[in-house]
Amino acid sequence: MSIYKKLAQFEQHHIIMTLLSFLVFAFLFAIHGTPYSLAETCTSLSAGDLFKVPTNSAVYLVNKDMKRMYFPNSEVYHTWYEDFSNITVIPNVCVDNYPSGGGINFRPGSRLVKTTISPNVYAVGPGNMKHKIASEEVAKDLYGENWASVVRDLSDVFDANLDVGSTIQETVPHNGQVVREVGTTQIYVVSDGKLKKVKDSLRNSQKNDVRDISQAIFSSMTRVDEEVTSQSLVSDPAQDNSNVAKQTPPEVKVAVSPKGTMTFLVTVPENTPAEDSIYIHLAGKNDGVKMDSIGNQQFTKEFSDTDVFFNVNSAGEYEVSYRYSRNGEGFATADYLENDTLTHFTDNRGRKTVFANEKTQTDEVERWRWFPSGAVTPESIQELGSTGNKFPDRDGKVDFHSGQGITDYVSGTEDTIATTAKELVAGEYNWAVLYPSWDWEQTSPLPVLRKVTPDDILKKDIRALKAEGLKVLLGPKACCTDIDFSGHNIEWYKAYFDEIREMTDYYSKLALEEGVDKMFYTSPIVGEGNGSEVINLEHDRMTDIVNSMKSLSGVEVGLGVSASRDVLETQTTIPEPDYISWGKLANFFYLQIDEPLSLDESVGDTALQSGVNAIISGGLVLKKYHNKSIWFEISYLPVDKSWKGKDHYGTGKIPTRLDSEEDWQTHSYSEYQHARVVDAFITKIKDSSWAIGLNHIGYSRYEMPLLPDYSVRGKAADSVWRNWNSAIFE
Repeated sequence: MSIYKKLAQFEQHHIIMTLLSFLVFAFLFAIHGTPYSLAETCTSLSAGDLFKVPTNSAVYLVNKDMKRMYFPNSEVYHTWYEDFSNITVIPNVCVDNYPSGGGINFRPGSRLVKTTISPNVYAVGPGNMKHKIASEEVAKDLYGENWASVVRDLSDVFDANLDVGSTIQETVPHNGQVVREVGTTQIYVVSDGKLKKVKDSLRNSQKNDVRDISQAIFSSMTRVDEEVTSQSLVSDPAQDNSNVAKQTPPEVKVAVSPKGTMTFLVTVPENTPAEDSIYIHLAGKNDGVKMDSIGNQQFTKEFSDTDVFFNVNSAGEYEVSYRYSRNGEGFATADYLENDTLTHFTDNRGRKTVFANEKTQTDEVERWRWFPSGAVTPESIQELGSTGNKFPDRDGKVDFHSGQGITDYVSGTEDTIATTAKELVAGEYNWAVLYPSWDWEQTSPLPVLRKVTPDDILKKDIRALKAEGLKVLLGPKACCTDIDFSGHNIEWYKAYFDEIREMTDYYSKLALEEGVDKMFYTSPIVGEGNGSEVINLEHDRMTDIVNSMKSLSGVEVGLGVSASRDVLETQTTIPEPDYISWGKLANFFYLQIDEPLSLDESVGDTALQSGVNAIISGGLVLKKYHNKSIWFEISYLPVDKSWKGKDHYGTGKIPTRLDSEEDWQTHSYSEYQHARVVDAFITKIKDSSWAIGLNHIGYSRYEMPLLPDYSVRGKAADSVWRNWNSAIFE
């Protein structure tokens, strides 16, 4: 007889009811070890709270109707939440306090979806709606050329959580989509068919879901004055207008989640740089975890069941998704897997294993992304570098400025600048250049700059560099939006220079505070072609800016210029020397170069040196006109035909840490040609006593990955330069 029939028979008998209560109490005491009361033990949750139970990894959201809504997987979860903090663990017996209320869908605009049995692709919109995309052209315009990389297959049970809305026929961003005009930085969200400005910075998990929209499409939309916060974009995962009565998927029958510890052991390729650290990246965690070296190219790390985030596979097994990388830089330096993408790394990692107590997962990395499968062995560089001859003194007996421009502010900055400084000193460099930036928040109706580089990081960088005895050159810059300087009224140009003055004054004061040794600023040509009134304004304002920088910083201030685009034919600079009337105020000129040294498919030493001579001769013209020393900066890359400069490889085409492996294939990696270019510059500068220094932009931080970027660090060019430094500072 069931307990319910017994209760029905004896419900009139107070004594037996009391006895039954005691037995239930005793039973709960036995299984929990302590007196147990649902009222006392069940945490009271509120709408919007996240919870899970101890025996399952699934995470649930309490909606406004106090029903629980499930997240189908971690990818859906991460379109709404940055991490797994603020999740309340409740006893299994408390779950029924929150009846089943359906599932959470991808955040609107974050992914495209389709079912496994249909080719139709849908955009996810607000209100748990999906909207069919009418054509591939529409998909490309709204989600980019790589739109297919954000398509996710939904099983029928998950697809049932979405209602079907109107078809997207035209190339107009849909509600919920987060967009920006291509080439700009301001972020907008589409609401009621209009653009609303997002007034603060997006969280890391939101940034990859911003879609770049063409100027034509962007201009066709209406912008409203109302602004929204980035938090508002993720404030309603339940989207409570949805049909909460939809069914949850069948539960996988798993008795208990695994307990204990599991070890990961990986063997890495022989060409892994000795200074690199190996990290393991677990799904559900934003950052990688540094592994322990045990020698013989092997690294290991142990994790407990509470350290990892599980997904339950179709067999009911608890899987862990993970990936390896060098220096914790994620996809850029991950172990190379076929058909891999940044999205695949971020969302799925790429490797999977079943978690089990005392298990050792043994892996081998066959090659690192960006690295060949064999050893990196550049051509011989023994013939390059100092020949042992004395490096002549500079005019005025100033120390030669041999330096590196430090890579802009990236992850790991605070932890790696100190070792970067030590590495520079070990290479006998004596200067480091930092480029703090402000970005153009708007250019219309009047230009407005906003600070980008965090002051605390910049100051730590300066202090760490100076602590090792390096001198610091500070080059503030206004970037990174292209500005059309033609056709504005005079008030626009005044506002432009006011913004520049505010930025340069700000960093001049910081330079004085932190003991910066020199500063420079590079200004575009604003007045040329815009009439005498604008030209006069530019000359007056730049004079004020240079004077103010010198006064506020208390150090020498230089002016940045670039080599002429046809410098091989006409040896001059941009701006030309006679245009820079304010140049008489500068203490030096900072000549920035990435122009072609030759356009030939191959060049011998004589031809290469001839191209460098043309570049240096352009600097000499500037020097003679203003009687100021010249400090050179180059930014050639370790690629084949490096001497062709940006005419060959195009600055915007060189892969960054976010690009795919295929993006690098259009350029052949060549440390040797890069080293030849560096050597040719120092060889010529050696005999130019008015040239006070040479820098190379983009020196990677010491623990940063050795990517095929602007940096010379760890490459043949670095070895050649160090050889020269030994002669320069003998």
